[in-house]
Amino acid sequence: GIAATVFAPADANPLKVAAMQRLGAFVHLVERGSDEADAAREAADGPKAPTLVEDGGHREIAAGAGTIAQELTAAGVGPDVMLVQIGDGALVAGVGSWLRAASPGTRIIGVTARDSPAMAESVAAGRSVERPAHTIADGLAITRPIADALELVRAAVDEILAVGDEALIAAMRLLIEKAGLLAEPSGAAGVAALLEHG
Repeated sequence: GIAATVFAPADANPLKVAAMQRLGAFVHLVERGSDEADAAREAADGPKAPTLVEDGGHREIAAGAGTIAQELTAAGVGPDVMLVQIGDGALVAGVGSWLRAASPGTRIIGVTARDSPAMAESVAAGRSVERPAHTIADGLAITRPIADALELVRAAVDEILAVGDEALIAAMRLLIEKAGLLAEPSGAAGVAALLEHG
């Protein structure tokens, strides 16, 4: 019952756009060459503007994502290595933060798309850098990390691996053929890292 406007790139996955619309969101498609996050910030500027919720920009989103790791450790799972895809950073920040506390021996490896290097380069530089994103994994297609998210990601990961679109496609294929799981490219990033990096 809460109105929502979602800002997405004009070339966003049409199935995702249709799903958001089915759930009642108004989807504002931003023309290619413009940043949808900047467009959303501009729309949310002003005294009577709606609340801006930006993935990676709110610790509460990361905390919600951290419940994934909480469920694992509650079930007695303390993995040696955890591969977590990195988009805006909320997922890896939440999962990594929980594992740092509950399973400190777990090595946390973030996975990014090779053709979307902004987050990996920002983590390495210690500051937000802007880079183009050209990947089939739209959930990993980050052009400029949010400073708050970058701080959380840097604290959460031990290493970042980049994967190519070919590995993402191979991982999606493997998941459907061997596990019966239909995954989008971003959701297959961990398996792609295993395929590409061993």
